[in-house]
Amino acid sequence: QTPKLYFLGGVLGALYIMSIILVAPKLGIGVTTMLALLGQIFAAMLIDHFGWLGVAVHSIGWMRVIGLILMICGVYMVKRF
Repeated sequence: QTPKLYFLGGVLGALYIMSIILVAPKLGIGVTTMLALLGQIFAAMLIDHFGWLGVAVHSIGWMRVIGLILMICGVYMVKRF
């Protein structure tokens, strides 16, 4: 079971790197980096909310949602201006 997970992790990592390489020239490094961080924050919120990977459960509250919305606004502002 474990070697299959390592293979999956390698494939997902390669897809992540390839997407960064393809997207960065079109959107710019700043927006690409912010989108990568936004995805990580969103994933972390889901992992915390559902307690995946054996972590303590932290529900998605208004403050976390507001933080995510502000991050989305930040991406928009960097891209637009």
